[in-house]
Amino acid sequence: RYFRAPNFRITGKRDMIGEAQLQWLIDALKNSRAPFKFVVFGGQVVNDFRYFENYATFAEERERLFTLLEQERIEGVIFLSGDRHHTILSKMDRPASYPLYDLTSSALTAGTHTPRDDENNLRVKGTEV
Repeated sequence: RYFRAPNFRITGKRDMIGEAQLQWLIDALKNSRAPFKFVVFGGQVVNDFRYFENYATFAEERERLFTLLEQERIEGVIFLSGDRHHTILSKMDRPASYPLYDLTSSALTAGTHTPRDDENNLRVKGTEV
């Protein structure tokens, strides 16, 4: 969160990780020979619901990440996220590439809540815990 824009910024660019870290991430993923690459974020990445720490709140940067993954033909990326007080799997189908998955799991001692249906239209049914 070091490079993140303030939560309530009204004007100007809103970044979660900033351009330098985004480029570093893309370079690291591009140069990896691993068949699967786990990228860990504090908040959900795939879920497009703009809420709290979700990456969708930083829409331009999120879209740039997805575009770069596709342009650079980086395969096998799986996002791991938290901060939602429940566990859920999200899936984003992409016509020109493989689907992106985001497994969200939160702390066992933080208390839980049941996600509302409108909080994640990309959730995989039956994965809520």
